[in-house]
Amino acid sequence: GPAGVWFGRCIEISARHDWSLVSAHKGWLKFDDRERGLSIQSVLQSRRFGDRSVLPAGSSCVTCAHEMKIDSHQHFWNYDAVDYPWISGELAVLKRDFTPTDLHSELESVGIEGCVAVQARQSVEEGRWLCSLADENKFIKGVVGWADLRSEDADAQLEELNAHPRFVGVRHVVQDEADDRFIVGEEFMRGIGLLQKYDPVSYT
Repeated sequence: GPAGVWFGRCIEISARHDWSLVSAHKGWLKFDDRERGLSIQSVLQSRRFGDRSVLPAGSSCVTCAHEMKIDSHQHFWNYDAVDYPWISGELAVLKRDFTPTDLHSELESVGIEGCVAVQARQSVEEGRWLCSLADENKFIKGVVGWADLRSEDADAQLEELNAHPRFVGVRHVVQDEADDRFIVGEEFMRGIGLLQKYDPVSYT
């Protein structure tokens, strides 16, 4: 699920990206020789929050010392009817802005330590905005954005988004597509194939 996608970005376990392994082995932290002298806090911060400057190049986390509770699917938007046509009259309660400020206290009140921000419209621009929110709000641990995987520019879009340390995946709302075979179309599958260049960015 999306939580596994995010943890896959920040924790490497025997080259596999599997949150169940993290959960099964919680309580242990294996240090690389090049990490001796670094505080546990610095190691975990680097591995979890994407601050690659803290650790020496080539370091990897084998097991994890702390299990973090994450809201793995959270939307933010500055509401505009043109940008969010799927918010119908039946969903009128959603027709307002939802920002990290609205969410943070709610998460803290129930012991949730962070969230993954997920795209709500098919726009690369929105992905850039979500990444900027992650820069401003450290509790946003990952961003799942959108790239036009059918486009000739798909590789460039993925490269740009992947440059952000908290970008972890792409999503396309396929149920809105008129073509039932959209997801297995040649152009879309070509775009899916590009994701292997940006492992562990995943399609969710």
